[in-house]
Amino acid sequence: MEMREERTGVPTTLRKLKSTNSQVISFSGSDAVTWLVEAKQLQTREHAVKMLTKILKTGVIFKHMTQNAPEDCFVDSNKVYYYFEVQMVLRILTHVAYTH
Repeated sequence: MEMREERTGVPTTLRKLKSTNSQVISFSGSDAVTWLVEAKQLQTREHAVKMLTKILKTGVIFKHMTQNAPEDCFVDSNKVYYYFEVQMVLRILTHVAYTH
């Protein structure tokens, strides 16, 4: 099921991870980089990749198991997918709603 994240417009897909049987919101590396460059007006895709690598290392997003993709670096590719865990997103949204 393809959709777009409501506020950002990043193309996402709701998927179920086989390893944990949990639902995740998934997106490609290239879609995230394109969105970050356009929405945040970054000058280069390389700068966006550096920012997304930092986010990946904090554990906010996770990489699907992908062959030939470094585990700790974000990859600007339409063949490498990343995800948010739905439960984590709901907790963040709930926290934001109650603190504002």
